[in-house]
Amino acid sequence: MPTDLRALVSELNRGTWALGALSVAAERGVLSALAERPCSLDEIATIARMAPATARALADVLAALGLAVVEADLVRDAGMLASMRDLGASKVLAADLRSTFGTVRDSTYAAATSVPVEGWRAVDPVAVRAQATVSQAITLGLRAMLENTPMHAWLAKDDARFLDVGAGAAGLAIAYARMYPKLRVVGLEPSEVACAEAAHAIDEAGVADRVEIRHQLGQDLADEGVYAAAYVAQMFIPDAAIDGVLRATCRALVPGGWLTTGAIAVDGVDLSAAMSRYRNAVWGGGVREAPQVIAALEAAGFVNVMAMGSPGGMVPLIARRPA
Repeated sequence: MPTDLRALVSELNRGTWALGALSVAAERGVLSALAERPCSLDEIATIARMAPATARALADVLAALGLAVVEADLVRDAGMLASMRDLGASKVLAADLRSTFGTVRDSTYAAATSVPVEGWRAVDPVAVRAQATVSQAITLGLRAMLENTPMHAWLAKDDARFLDVGAGAAGLAIAYARMYPKLRVVGLEPSEVACAEAAHAIDEAGVADRVEIRHQLGQDLADEGVYAAAYVAQMFIPDAAIDGVLRATCRALVPGGWLTTGAIAVDGVDLSAAMSRYRNAVWGGGVREAPQVIAALEAAGFVNVMAMGSPGGMVPLIARRPA
């Protein structure tokens, strides 16, 4: 790590531009194309819909990152792009980068004004859709873990209902509807932009008969004893609201019903740990590490609170309303 501030800023700027180039390559299908076969620079320019000089510069960045090899006018995979052959994986990578850049941009613009830095604003439809794509992929990726929990049998029942608090553009809600074909899902989302994007995504996914999104705050939920299980996106919920949200969710579950959530903030002095806490704060959820989330769940009336491991840095948590 550079010890001079200007040198550090230069290094971070280079990293930002490199990540931006990777994002463009993912968005425009360059990574997927290279995963399939070597491409000429002219082909990359055509695929990416950019000028030949820009395509060459992009290829050079991918080569410098160790993702590609450039030989004369031919570019090939350096051995790290095999996963990009899956179109779904390529879309998720592009969405992940898009969501990251959108959040960083919003917080940076907010810092230049009097607007609070904290809080996922959900005003940019592109960023909202990106976050939904990532949420859906993460949820589907946890399917095997979910099937090994007692909650699985509850969700598989013919009359089961699921509650998604902080639904965004319905990525997680759609994932649950796909995993459980008889499940009915209700999502709560305070952003009008996200609700509009959710409605479109639900129709596109063909699950409009089983997924409903309500323009509503989680703490205002009045349902009691309705849902077999629930998910709370606690990392986006402010400290001032989290207790009310968790208590309302607990009441909304049937006796013995299950709740899942996750903690993304972790303790530590290294950059990865520090960034996990900063990201959580900027998202609006304060800096609640797993022990603090567990304590909040127990204070709200949940029992049998357990951590389920930490894939990708997130600690999945499961809890239960008393029977």
